Formats: sequence, structure tokens, C-alpha cells
Amino acid sequence: MKLLADLLSIKRLKDYQADGVIIADSEYSCFPRHSFTFEEVKEIVSSCKENHKTAVLNIDAIIGEDELFPFFKKLEKYLELGIDYYIFGDFSVFTFFRERNEEERLIYDPKTLIASRGDAAFYKNLGLKVAISSELSLEEILEVAEAGNGMLEIYGHHQIFYSKRSLISNFFEHSGLAGISEGVRYSLKEETRKDEYPIIQEGRGTFIYTSYRFALIDELPLLKEKLLFGRINTAFLEESEALQIISLYKEALAGDAMETKKLQEKLVSINPNIGRGFLDKKSVLLKEES
Repeated sequence: MKLLADLLSIKRLKDYQADGVIIADSEYSCFPRHSFTFEEVKEIVSSCKENHKTAVLNIDAIIGEDELFPFFKKLEKYLELGIDYYIFGDFSVFTFFRERNEEERLIYDPKTLIASRGDAAFYKNLGLKVAISSELSLEEILEVAEAGNGMLEIYGHHQIFYSKRSLISNFFEHSGLAGISEGVRYSLKEETRKDEYPIIQEGRGTFIYTSYRFALIDELPLLKEKLLFGRINTAFLEESEALQIISLYKEALAGDAMETKKLQEKLVSINPNIGRGFLDKKSVLLKEES
């Protein structure tokens, strides 16, 4: 398993001890707050090549029909840079790359939709790698990973909701509050729960994330031989903190079971708000077709 991390700045790129970095495009990515222009991406990719790191471009936005022409023009420019992989969510990307026989560079990330080995195998037959749903038990993740084309978020706040609408602006307007600042993190709290969920509104819409940081720890030895990529999602992390976490995971992946046990203690010392998500739960089949 290669370790990937979402890049937060160019100036500290060389401090990222991951095998590769994920670069959010400033126009066509939904990654919050930290994104990069074409010229910045060009600089980052060049540095990755010099330092033998994998460069992954995040273009996971849903693309409107009126955006297709400028979007494809930009993809043509990106292809010239020799980017290793592209994370996407809109199948216009697949169409573009398939026409050029480059689909093996694609990682399809529909958030929670890759939930079975059959799902993963279907996209593997199309030449695609996939992001495995974070809302699965360990048993289910292991089964999906058997397809051999999976990426999994192993640390960070998972995105649990996305709307193209400006929901925070609508709420502020309805409540008679002052205007919001786009790209600023707010917290969402339900009346009956104590947890606070990060919520952010940007040009692409409104996004809600888990209240805790998911941390896959004890399961690393089981998964590191089955997954292609493990992703550290650095959304809402300070960069100095993110670099520590990346380093700890890199050590744990290279070490034995004892290193994995040390990982939890060290992660808790950085931020105790970590959780196991659905790892210990079994998905419930709500309806079965007769």
C-alpha cells in the first residue's frame, strides 16, 4: 500500500513523508480550503518527479454541461505534465481519458458507493481504481479490497454530505444573520446530539464532515497488502499536525505489529478526537429484491 496525503501547501512539500501527494485543483476539486492553480500544480508535479513521489490530482467535482469545454481543455494541459493519477467523481472524466487510452490513471471516488467486491470489480474491468466506502465494517472493507484496485481513507474527517446548494447562506438569510465567509469552517450541531460536525460552503456547494477523525490503526497489518493506496485526509488539520500524522503512519506501515500499537497512543497525543467509524459494525440490508 502506498501512503497518499492531501497537500496543504507548496512550501512544505518536501516535508511530506508520504509516498505521494494529492493536489486539489482550484477549479474542479471539492477538497476544502487548500487548492492549487495550474501553474502551482505544474510546480508541485515537477517537484514530485524530482523526489520520486506519486502525484495525484484531485478533480472530484460534479461537472456541469456548460463547464465541459473549458474543463476538457484544462485536462489536456494536465496530461502534458505527466501526472500519475487523477481522483474523479464525474464520468465525463472517464470519457475524456478513455478516448485517449489513459483510464488506468483514474481513481473513481463516489464517496460511499463502492461498498462491495462486485462494485470494485465492475470498475476494475473498466480499467479504474476506486475509493472504497468509509462506511463499511472491517470485514466488508477486506472483502472489497480483494478486488485489488482500492484506495481507502485511513485517517481524517470523512465527507458525509454534499449539496451543490449554498445551504449556509440560505440558513443565514432565513435567520436574518450577517453574510457568511465562503471557505470558512463552521460547526453544525443537532439539537439531540452533542457532536459538532464541520460544515463548509465554497463555490462548488456545501459539505459536511464527520465530527471525529477516523483513524484506522490496528487494521493496518491486515490491509496494507490488499490496498493500492491509503489516504490521509488532511482537511481541517494544521499542516504541522498533518506532517506528524503522515510520519507516524509511514513508520507504522514500514514496521511490525508493535509499531502499530504505538501508533494509537501517538495519534491520541496529537488529537484525542479520533474514532473507528463503522469498522466494528455490520451493514444492515434494509430491503432485498424478491
